Amino acid sequence: MTNITLTHPRDYVETLEENKVTNPVANAVRTLFVAAESEIDRKANFLDAWEQSNNGQG
Repeated sequence: MTNITLTHPRDYVETLEENKVTNPVANAVRTLFVAAESEIDRKANFLDAWEQSNNGQG
């Protein structure tokens, strides 16, 4: 088994501009352990943000 030490946390985070993982190891970890939002969750989040912005709250 390969020992992977996370010595540089910045190498293992997503870039804010493109919302992409910065390296292949982080991409593999994300693929294995991070659950993707369902389509319903994405739509609900969009509608919540839209409603708040129209009410002057966002």
